[in-house]
Amino acid sequence: MDAGKDPSGQAPGAPVRRLAGAAIRQAPVAAIALAAIWLLSERMAEVDPGALAAALRQTGWAGWLGAMALTAVSFRAVGRYDALVLAELAQGKADGGGDGGGPAIPARAARR
Repeated sequence: MDAGKDPSGQAPGAPVRRLAGAAIRQAPVAAIALAAIWLLSERMAEVDPGALAAALRQTGWAGWLGAMALTAVSFRAVGRYDALVLAELAQGKADGGGDGGGPAIPARAARR
């Protein structure tokens, strides 16, 4: 075993440096998340929980089923859009364009 390495084979302090680098990269994301939570808490302070519960209780089964059905349609539409875009991007790679990385997805797969 080398004198400058621990039993895992890493230089001393390598895991700490790796974690510090990850923390620095994630700091802006954490700041945005904390700001969003703070803004949401400010907005939620204005909501009356009793009125919200009453509104949810007043919504009939037809309303809930309609909301679920339209949510499913929305998810399906977004999924098909994603498949279409990926197929078009992959078709460009199959024609010699793009970086050539990854398997080409036939455009017809997006239309199924």
